Amino acid sequence: MRSLGDDGKKEFNYFPEFKISSMTTNKDEDGSPIKLVGIIDLLVVDDEGNLHLIDYKTSTRKYGDPKHTAKQRAYKYQIATYVNLLQQNGISIKNLKAYVQPIRIENLKKVNGRWQFDDLVLFNNPVQINFLEESYI
Repeated sequence: MRSLGDDGKKEFNYFPEFKISSMTTNKDEDGSPIKLVGIIDLLVVDDEGNLHLIDYKTSTRKYGDPKHTAKQRAYKYQIATYVNLLQQNGISIKNLKAYVQPIRIENLKKVNGRWQFDDLVLFNNPVQINFLEESYI
């Protein structure tokens, strides 16, 4: 398994469930600006000030399954939205790396009207997302 630190960096600051927000140009029914709020699953800052944005995604299917193409586009859009919010708050994204960490739900089933599962397992290494490859931001 690959982990942060494989590239020789030693010091990390971890910010789980990092909440970020910004006002939009959209208005509500009263004419007030609408606030956009996002919660980044894990934001990591390395010893050189570079950001690593990690978003966890759970599924019963393998990440990359062709049936999930629309979901993967939505994930990229979500990450691009986080990146945009970071920029709007004056946080440099110059060397930002964004990842999706797929997590498999094993044996998901409904029992007596309630959903149950046996385990949560990392599918594979985090998948790096190129949020600049399409016009998301």
